[in-house]
Amino acid sequence: MKKKILIFGSEGQLGHDLAAVLAADYQVKAFSRVQADITDFNSVFKIITREKPEFVINAAAYNKVEAAETQSDLAFTINASAVGNMASAAANAGGVFVHVSSDYVFAGNKALFTEADEPNPLSAYGQSKLKGEKLIQSSQVNYYLIRTSSVFGIQAGKQKMNFVDTIIARAKEDKALKVVDDQIMSPTYSFDLAGKIKELIEKPAPFGIYHVSNQGSCSWYEFAQKILELMSINAPITPISTEESGTKVNRPKKSILKNLALEKEGFAPMPTWQDALSRYLKEKYK
Repeated sequence: MKKKILIFGSEGQLGHDLAAVLAADYQVKAFSRVQADITDFNSVFKIITREKPEFVINAAAYNKVEAAETQSDLAFTINASAVGNMASAAANAGGVFVHVSSDYVFAGNKALFTEADEPNPLSAYGQSKLKGEKLIQSSQVNYYLIRTSSVFGIQAGKQKMNFVDTIIARAKEDKALKVVDDQIMSPTYSFDLAGKIKELIEKPAPFGIYHVSNQGSCSWYEFAQKILELMSINAPITPISTEESGTKVNRPKKSILKNLALEKEGFAPMPTWQDALSRYLKEKYK
């Protein structure tokens, strides 16, 4: 009998890839926001209690960083309260809870961050993600808490287009490209992230916090340059500072996640972000 996995947020980039990666070896039930609104706490609790899955994976999130400053109640409901509810429901059903958090829980004031570093978010979005982490840790559930960075994936996002597709679309429309060069992160392909989550639960790795991002780091400007290079698009692109971008949100200057826990547990390293981007572009743009 195949183990049962429930996935919430199946319409997003990661949820889509998780369902695809896990389908062959598990009994997967994937719920979109329409099928299971995670802010309907009673409904979600009932689903998990009824299904009694071995694993509950939450791939749903409020990830509009700018809008979270004025919609903080909604951000905290989705990224924190709903997460705590799912953790409690998973514990009640005897399952393991897998949740995906963000590099934005860190202030970005050092070269890189390991799982042992103390979070200190700068934005409402980051604060909501950290609150979700704390609710999981204070629950009775066995959990894999996975922090990742700057995700891009094949499935078109319902909340916003991912950075890769945005750059390509704007370049093809001959729109001026101005991209920040003073925020450094590790772009991560949702397919690679989904694959590593599958490895974690199958080993099974010890419960706890894991950083899972593609190897290497770059600025958003360098990322955009590589996208255009691999797509053979000759478009003008200008580096700008975060201040010049007009953002109203404090963002970490460096949010490079070191996958130290994976390394310690003997997992194979994640592919580089350049390799991940190349595969993504071949898959989506053929």
